[in-house]
Amino acid sequence: MHVYRLVLLLVGVVACSSAALMIKMSRTPALLVAAYRLLAAACLLSPLYIRARRRFPEYAPRTLFRQAGPAAVCLAVHFWTWNVGVRMTTIANATLIVNLVAAALVVTGAVSAILGHRPPPAGKRSKHAP
Repeated sequence: MHVYRLVLLLVGVVACSSAALMIKMSRTPALLVAAYRLLAAACLLSPLYIRARRRFPEYAPRTLFRQAGPAAVCLAVHFWTWNVGVRMTTIANATLIVNLVAAALVVTGAVSAILGHRPPPAGKRSKHAP
């Protein structure tokens, strides 16, 4: 299992680091490239979704789609704007900016901790969650 995870990590790193180069070199419209990327992600993740549906049949698909819908729209907008942005700057800058998201999450968490905000205990649901 350890080798499997390393292979997945390697595939992810290669995919992320080569995406900007392929987008910059393509002549396909940015919105279409974003749609292709989302289609590829859906095809790759469909087996995991089917397995989860079999394992947890009590969750209705309508509820799952309602919960995942806003995130899917945000991901689509992200891909679209990033594909446009890659063509407006250098590949190095575009890759740096998109990968700074992880650093922004760390800074946001640190600021939240300094301000005294704490995440709820594991297993506790937010009052805003459905």
